[in-house]
Order: sequence, then C-alpha cells, then structure tokens
Amino acid sequence: MNLKLKCQFKAKGEVKETANVTLTRFYCDTDTDTDYPGIVEFQFFNDKVNVDELKQGQEVTVNFNINGRKWTSPEGKSLFFQSLVVWKIETDAAPVKEHHSAKQGSDESQLPDSGDSGDLPF
Repeated sequence: MNLKLKCQFKAKGEVKETANVTLTRFYCDTDTDTDYPGIVEFQFFNDKVNVDELKQGQEVTVNFNINGRKWTSPEGKSLFFQSLVVWKIETDAAPVKEHHSAKQGSDESQLPDSGDSGDLPF
C-alpha cells in the first residue's frame, strides 16, 4: 500500500546501524494550525532518501508504506508494531535526492521520547 502525506519536516532522529542495514528516523508535523500538532515518526533504510537536505518547517510530501508485525513476549503476551517506511520525499521543487552517507549526526531537539526500553525485537 503506497501512501502520501503532506506535512512539515521537523527533525532528523535516531540513526541505528547494524552489519548491513542503516535505519534512520525522522519526524514531521501534520497539523501545525492547532495548539497540539500531530507529530509522525517515519523511518527509512539505507540510502533511500536524504533528510539532511531538509530544513525544519519545510513543507514536504512523504511517500511511504505501512509495515506491521506481531511480536510475542516470553510470557506469551502479543504486541503489534507498525512502522511508516519511506521510499521517497518530495518538496515543492523536486524529489529529494538519494542519500549516500546516512552516517551523520542527528538533531533530536524537541522530539518526543520514544520510550525505547531496549527489549524489543528490532
């Protein structure tokens, strides 16, 4: 399922690297005209897009897929996880160029706490 969302780029988030995959997260505001804007977390793998060229507040259209998975804890409790995996970002000018160095720092100011407990299967 290919979806699009027009939003404002907020910030680049965490970059996780493993032996053969780099996962980068970034955040967008979806409703900036209210006191409680919606913040959406997106992610992409390896060099799919380049968020380093985007500026905070810049209007973008994010093309993404929704991925979901089930995880069962050792106690037998099932949890379901969804992720929004980006394959293209467009600005008013043109699609953002592919990124060839996802190993740069991140701007995590003003981002929600992910609550990562470190015991999840990914």
